[in-house]
Amino acid sequence: MSRHPNEFFIDQLRNAIANGIYGNAALLPSERKLAADFNVGRSVVRNALRELASEGIVALIPHRGASVINGSSNRAFRRFMFCCRKLSKVPSEMLALLSAVCVAAAAERAEVLVSFSDDYDVQLDVDEVAYRLQQGELQGVMIMEYCPPETVQALYKHSIPFVIINQEADYGGCSCRIDHRAVGRLAGAQLVRSGCAHYGCVSGDLNTLMFKEMLAGFRGALAEEDVIMDRRLVFQLLPTFSEESYRALVEFLRHAPLPLALFAMRDVRAEFVYRACAELNLRIPEDVSVIGYDNLSWSEAAECGLTTIRQPIAQMAAAAVKILKSWSQNNSEPESVIVPCELIKRSSIRNFDSVN
Repeated sequence: MSRHPNEFFIDQLRNAIANGIYGNAALLPSERKLAADFNVGRSVVRNALRELASEGIVALIPHRGASVINGSSNRAFRRFMFCCRKLSKVPSEMLALLSAVCVAAAAERAEVLVSFSDDYDVQLDVDEVAYRLQQGELQGVMIMEYCPPETVQALYKHSIPFVIINQEADYGGCSCRIDHRAVGRLAGAQLVRSGCAHYGCVSGDLNTLMFKEMLAGFRGALAEEDVIMDRRLVFQLLPTFSEESYRALVEFLRHAPLPLALFAMRDVRAEFVYRACAELNLRIPEDVSVIGYDNLSWSEAAECGLTTIRQPIAQMAAAAVKILKSWSQNNSEPESVIVPCELIKRSSIRNFDSVN
């Protein structure tokens, strides 16, 4: 008695999986490709996958296809997409992240496909990514800094492994980020030691979560030492990095009480503070103590002696790649990761002990 074509194909596919033909794939080929490869109809493929799923050999993942269960942790993590913002006036952070991600991916023997947006916000065609995952061309997506909530929802809907690296806005999703409130607390604790009478900050847009969190942490650290920061000493450098902003900063410092301790939320803002102080003949750190954040957006920061809080780019990239690899291989969303920052002491903060 001849066997039913479904049974024959099920045996073929079961043996192919057992022999490791698909062992290095995040997903089996699509139903259409399996049908073409084995010269059967798509309904035959669909029935076979259901049978193998009932046997515990494959897992059927909505909107993605089927993946091998046995030995799934040994599947190769081969390729993922890194989605970047458009190059801005200060591209150093993005380029540093891109470089670090490529190094981290190479350590996992994976490739990085880079996608730049035409706009400042990252643009992502989720349907295309879902199709490429189904075809086995990608194993996940890494998004730089910001992912709109509707994109996060679409990624979950299509069961696409993703991680938001250096997340700056809390719209949900798996992420690898810095605790910006902790950054502000560290900056405040260091400046309190300067013994200055007045404390302030030069920030970006305080409607943005990362700057809002840094300011909250900074104020908290001062409050623990019974220091109240004058609201008038919070300066938003807006529009960002323009000559108009610089002139406004000069006027801010011209009328600020001295000695003053400032937290510059990005080293590039500290660069503006240095320029303005030079123009006003204010000495750093005798008249104005300064601490920055990132250790990458101002190329002359070390030469000028800026004390700063280093943004841990390499550690963040390595953690993000491991998150993406784990999700891709295990079909389970890992925990998000918070990467600690590091203080780099130089000479821009007045030494309280030497003053007294």
